[in-house]
Amino acid sequence: MTEFVHAFRPSVFSTERSYRIGPDALEWKDARQGSRIAYSEVARVNISSMTPPFGQAQSRCVLHPRSGGKIVVSSTSYKRLGVLEDRSENYARLVRELMVRIATVNPDTVFIAGQPWGLWLFWLILLIASTLILLGGLILAVMGQFPLPAAAVFMIVLLGIPVGWRIVRRGRPHPFDPRTLPEGRLPG
Repeated sequence: MTEFVHAFRPSVFSTERSYRIGPDALEWKDARQGSRIAYSEVARVNISSMTPPFGQAQSRCVLHPRSGGKIVVSSTSYKRLGVLEDRSENYARLVRELMVRIATVNPDTVFIAGQPWGLWLFWLILLIASTLILLGGLILAVMGQFPLPAAAVFMIVLLGIPVGWRIVRRGRPHPFDPRTLPEGRLPG
């Protein structure tokens, strides 16, 4: 029988945490403690991924238990400040099996792919504001009144638009059925 295990370090200041698919629950432990959540207790699963402009792609699976709170499983692990390690292979295997087990035991679980609504709306507003700022700068440039010292700020805003567009276009939250995903394919 295949064992599904994934370990990662969520932040520079934390220890590595190991997750394992158990017969009836997701189990995890770190250097200090361990815990578990029964598949039947998961109310919602959010799967998302994001690639920063100068960083490494990161995928996240967030479990929302009926009792509140959340459990976050990430595809990247902190090695040291500013250095992330890609652990997406074990992450994908664990998350795919986890979703199937949750859906089998608990058909009422809601599965959502994409950024959470609040984060997606933040990026949408930021994208619209950036576009309006650039449009204002273009109008000032055409009128010959563009303040030259503001050019650096406009360049930074201009560089952020492709990132915002990619997140807004791909990251909109939408439901999915984990039982109908092609093998090896995770949304988000």
